[in-house]
Amino acid sequence: MDSVSHRGPRLVALADTALQRLLTSAGSLRYAAVLTDDGFAVSTLSAGEDADSGRFASIASTLQALGEAAGRELLTAGGSTAVLIDTQAGRIAQLRVDGTTLVLAALFDDDGAADGILTPLRGCAAALAASIRRDDPSDDPTETRSDPNRSAL
Repeated sequence: MDSVSHRGPRLVALADTALQRLLTSAGSLRYAAVLTDDGFAVSTLSAGEDADSGRFASIASTLQALGEAAGRELLTAGGSTAVLIDTQAGRIAQLRVDGTTLVLAALFDDDGAADGILTPLRGCAAALAASIRRDDPSDDPTETRSDPNRSAL
């Protein structure tokens, strides 16, 4: 993906909608971003925490790559890899938007259990993936394809 395609108005609008959904479903959300594998922010949302979006996206994309590599190398079960960092000050949770090169990453207050964070994050990522599929994935620059005649979404 080049540095321009992640800023396409259609993709940005879908990502904006997904982040608003996450905000309404996760009360402890402080900051969230939809980002590309190479660390470009597609859309960000600040809910009380003003984060450096470029820095957050860069760190989150690196964490996602590391989490996915660890999952492939150390675990035999398939499925999506959620990355969760838990500290006394809060949590970072993120996961792949299925069938794309996008990652949904969020920073949360320390309130609540990990399930209270991962459940809305998974729901938001699934909704974003479904929105991308419904919105004509044939011209989506973030689509992952292994066979050019068949959509991976």
